[in-house]
Amino acid sequence: MTEYEFLLFLNSLTIAENYDEKYFKNLMIILSVFFKSDEITSNLFKRKNEKEIKINADNIDDCIVINVECINSKIIIKSPKRKLENKEVFIKFLESILNNIFRNKQICEKLKMEKDLDALLNVLNRNAYERLLSEPETHENVGIAYIDVNGLGVTNNMYGHEAGDKMLTTIVTCIKNVFRLKDIYRIGGDEFVIISKDIPSALFEEKLEKVLRLISLTEYSICYGSTYVSATTDLKPHIQEASTMMEKNKDRFHKEHPEKYQNKYEVSYVSKKN
Repeated sequence: MTEYEFLLFLNSLTIAENYDEKYFKNLMIILSVFFKSDEITSNLFKRKNEKEIKINADNIDDCIVINVECINSKIIIKSPKRKLENKEVFIKFLESILNNIFRNKQICEKLKMEKDLDALLNVLNRNAYERLLSEPETHENVGIAYIDVNGLGVTNNMYGHEAGDKMLTTIVTCIKNVFRLKDIYRIGGDEFVIISKDIPSALFEEKLEKVLRLISLTEYSICYGSTYVSATTDLKPHIQEASTMMEKNKDRFHKEHPEKYQNKYEVSYVSKKN
């Protein structure tokens, strides 16, 4: 395949039905095969708090760097064996096509988010959650956490829903500071599920611990259960496992902190909480 033919072929992939992880994995394979490179690294899918990929200045001549400016990222093709006839012009056209792909991805995500976002908290809603569970797909290296916010019903009944909204907003801000938006689902009034795919187990646990540290700095608390699965085509039993663990932890929390437990049906409205 000539350079011109490759650019035409890549351009034909610009418009797609789904700009999902499978699409971009295939895209990286296509680039790797064309450039005859054994390794391609990228910041395209960098998680929050992960280090940026650095290019060693001593090895810059052995790399092709493709800038994806629309998302402030880059693709690094290491030690390509293919020799380009007009490298500078080819890379500029390649960058243009890849930027178009990611702009289209952004537009599609924006349109999708408008119907999938929780209006109050700007995380994915129950509709997005149910669709994820119903779509046939193999999920790999998935961390799952089932979260219940302690005392939302009591706060709503005693201090009003504005105070309850503040509680939820504070908790979710702590979660969003650590996990990606596409990992977080609000599935009930005070219940959230984190489904983080393609993540090492140790990193997932590290992120959960960071969420707990952030929440501990607030006046609120949560109970949660978590699990990790290497590969599955059905997330439901794993989510149920995390949910069951959360319920056990919530029962333990009530027993260990009876002073913090109040029945939401037995409290009376007091005043607006500051």
